[in-house]
Amino acid sequence: FFQAEDGIRDVAVTGVQTCALPILEMATGYWFDSAGKPRRGVYGMNYSGSGGIVSCLEDMLKWNQAWRDGGPFRKGLLQDLLQPGKLTNGRVLDYNLGLISMPYSGFKTLGHGGSLLGFKIRFMRFAVIDRSTIILSNREDTMAYQLSRQIGGIVLGERAKPAPKMPSGIERLAGTYVDKATGYSLDLRVKDGQLSGATLGGEEKLEPTGDGRFATTGGHFLIDIGPIPEGSGQPKKIPGMLDGGLPMTWEPAPMKKPGAAKLKEFAGRYTCAETGGTHEVSVKAKDLGITLAVGHANPEPWTRMEAVMPDTFQIG
Repeated sequence: FFQAEDGIRDVAVTGVQTCALPILEMATGYWFDSAGKPRRGVYGMNYSGSGGIVSCLEDMLKWNQAWRDGGPFRKGLLQDLLQPGKLTNGRVLDYNLGLISMPYSGFKTLGHGGSLLGFKIRFMRFAVIDRSTIILSNREDTMAYQLSRQIGGIVLGERAKPAPKMPSGIERLAGTYVDKATGYSLDLRVKDGQLSGATLGGEEKLEPTGDGRFATTGGHFLIDIGPIPEGSGQPKKIPGMLDGGLPMTWEPAPMKKPGAAKLKEFAGRYTCAETGGTHEVSVKAKDLGITLAVGHANPEPWTRMEAVMPDTFQIG
């Protein structure tokens, strides 16, 4: 434990490769496998600082109090945190410096969520009413984002509405879609009557909103699709939004895999115009794959990619 300059003291730096063993005064995290059995959360620090600092509710309350009153941070820190991110090509993000700005009932909230295997959290501040919600859970299936919005709605005097039922016919939505403007892909899957969307390396449950759309109510990514066009068969176009603000037009992806000769044409090193990162594309056997963060101290391992269009691939 250490004493921080701002008086927040109950923070543990774990400094371990895996949290398979209990840490004093730290709750064990749980997740549920495909059979519905609870499993203990195990995570490490191999690729990032995730899990390196473990805090508690008391410190989150201190952080909220300091955020509301403006101190005892260094001068200008809060203004820095509110500055939206900007990519190297000039595109402005909805993501600020460690804070996400999300709309709610006509105004914006500020906050951030997080998760590790077995844990789910959400901090959300409703500045217009000077209230905040802090959700800390040691169950990964906790819908922390949804709970934060529900609590905010209760404080605002809004009635909690019953969750809409999953409509029939969602099986026709299943398939891989691509947004041709960005090259982003979305896999819509149906299992046991539940719709889910997989994108950006993660899969999230999609719940009906009651107005013809489906959206995530928690998780790692914010996915919103619809209204779903009427008719039978797979829709030709589905409007949507990704990560809280990026508009998408999802179209069925032609999953015809290019031949080996065509795949070799894509091999080489590429620099991302938005992040400046360098990545290497190469062919192994009959598969095209990518190694992210080439030249970084901890580059990602080679990962196989799948075609979603003749010249567009997603990480499988």
